[in-house]
Amino acid sequence: MPKNQAPRECAGPKTGLDSPLINQSGRCQPVQDSPLNMRNEIRRQLEQLCGYPLPAAWQQLISNYPHALLTAGRGDENQHDEGTVAQVELLASDSAVLQINLEVRHGTFLDPHGMEFQWPTAYLVIGETGDGDYYCLDAAAQTTAVLQYRSHAVKFENAAESLEEFIELLLVAFTEDDPDDPELLSEFTENESDECTDQYPSP
Repeated sequence: MPKNQAPRECAGPKTGLDSPLINQSGRCQPVQDSPLNMRNEIRRQLEQLCGYPLPAAWQQLISNYPHALLTAGRGDENQHDEGTVAQVELLASDSAVLQINLEVRHGTFLDPHGMEFQWPTAYLVIGETGDGDYYCLDAAAQTTAVLQYRSHAVKFENAAESLEEFIELLLVAFTEDDPDDPELLSEFTENESDECTDQYPSP
């Protein structure tokens, strides 16, 4: 995976108890509120963006993010000069997830023929590669796979058959831990949907 992406942060001025999480520029900003209320507001805005309830597997991940990935550096020899996996490939902050989902929905994508491509509403971005590709889940539950948006081809492909499998792939790529060790994934278990389809929106 490319490793040249800078850490993603959510910044902005505090503007009071009733301040929105998103300012007029489309960037998220902290609010003076309890962590629980702020998280609920972020989830509410994400559901509005996707038009569906957020995937249960992703909500469980955010609540119980694997510690090994929180500290896994993206540079050589696990250095942190290029950020961590939790800041790029699989975002550990729901506010960062909100920011990146706003960005893809307000951005302009062009396919190889120069035609404009709109980001599928139901696709929840959960991370990125660092070179323009995004990882996402289908909030409409048409598939349980983690999809990778290929920016050059302007299409979606399976990156992993499930979020749990995606986590295992990241553990292999960025840590020296054994992904089959039950303790690594004990904080995260996934309930997969029985229905799955390989039909994704195409430009």
